[in-house]
Parts: sequence; structure tokens; C-alpha cells
Amino acid sequence: MGFTWQPRWVRKKLSESGIEVVTCVDETTNLIVCPICVNIDELCPPNKPSSKQIEGVSLFFSIKDLIQHMHSHIEEPWREKILPKELKESEEEEH
Repeated sequence: MGFTWQPRWVRKKLSESGIEVVTCVDETTNLIVCPICVNIDELCPPNKPSSKQIEGVSLFFSIKDLIQHMHSHIEEPWREKILPKELKESEEEEH
């Protein structure tokens, strides 16, 4: 029994809490790739679906999961630039 599938990667703009991310989404499973971990220009060129197989990268079920993962890629000063205003204000109140 195999544990693979034939992906159909398409480029999409996803948004959550004021953050927009352009990345690849598999139309078969709705799994999302990190555009920092994967070169999305190769995996899902604009306006051209792809069935390229990828290995060794994290895949995400939701945009929230992806954004949390993307925060791990960046240093604290850069994180400040991508956080929505509401989250910045709530973090400042906590300190």
C-alpha cells in the first residue's frame, strides 16, 4: 500500500488576521507549503498547475499553521514587520 498521492499544486493568495501569503496549495488534499522552505516559482508557476513531487518539507493543513511556522523562520525584529497591528498592540500590553 502506498502513502503517496498525485499532487496538483496551484498558486494561491491566502490571508489570515491581516497577513497575506502567496504560496502553493495542493488541490487534491488542500495541503499548503511554506513559500520560504520551497521555491514556489518552481513548484507552482503563476497560472500553471504542477504535479511535481516534493519531499522533506513541512506541509500545513491551515493558513494559521503556516503563519506560525513562518514565524519560526524569522528573527524577532522581522517578526514585528509582519505581525498585524492588533497582535502587535496586544503583545505590547503583555510586556
